Amino acid sequence: MIHPDILTINSKDFDGANMMNDISYVFCINNQFGSSERVSEIYSTMYGFDVTAIPVKDNYYITNTWAAGGNGISSSCEHPEEAMAFINAMTQEEGKELYNTVVYGIEGVHYKKIDDNHIETLEYSGTQGGVETSYSAMKWIMGNTFNAYLNQACTDDEVEESIKLNESEDNIKSDLIGCTFKTDAIKTQLEQTTAVATEYSKPLMYGVMGSGWESTYNDFVDKMNNAGVAEATAQLQEQVDAFLAK
Repeated sequence: MIHPDILTINSKDFDGANMMNDISYVFCINNQFGSSERVSEIYSTMYGFDVTAIPVKDNYYITNTWAAGGNGISSSCEHPEEAMAFINAMTQEEGKELYNTVVYGIEGVHYKKIDDNHIETLEYSGTQGGVETSYSAMKWIMGNTFNAYLNQACTDDEVEESIKLNESEDNIKSDLIGCTFKTDAIKTQLEQTTAVATEYSKPLMYGVMGSGWESTYNDFVDKMNNAGVAEATAQLQEQVDAFLAK
């Protein structure tokens, strides 16, 4: 049964503590890595009931444009050499204590030390805190995450599995890394197709139209064509071909 208010409710309402409500999720999409068995065990432990993790991809894929982490120095920085030294320290074994202070805060205030590599964060139980905590930082967005302490939500094989993932020969790297698109000529088409996609994505994704999905899908296709999706695609494909030809 599809929730009657699926288009307006917040999906977060069904996460965590509310997942066992009478109306809840049957499945959800999560980012994890490792074998299906490993991920199933992680989420079963996290949620307190049996979870079956099913991979949706056969390979890990390195895209051409998206990246969540990375550090840089502003052009207006008054002390760029010191800033660079700080960034370097955050990536080195010698800077492990500095890195973990930036990520987790002050020992005894924000976390308690269990052993040389394990801690318990005091204000949140997940892998990282949110805006409701007095201090938290995302370990994956700065420095060398392999130097991070493991808190109560981390697994002991996290670093080992991450290295295995990074070095896997099965990873697929986009052929378009370094390609940037010029979109001035198709600005109108992109705005219009984005508006159509926004209008139809949730209804089609959640299936709220029931057996009438095909009519809704056909309306979506017609509106995308009228919005200029073919012109936009052709222009972008021309730039892709030129990039690959180099």
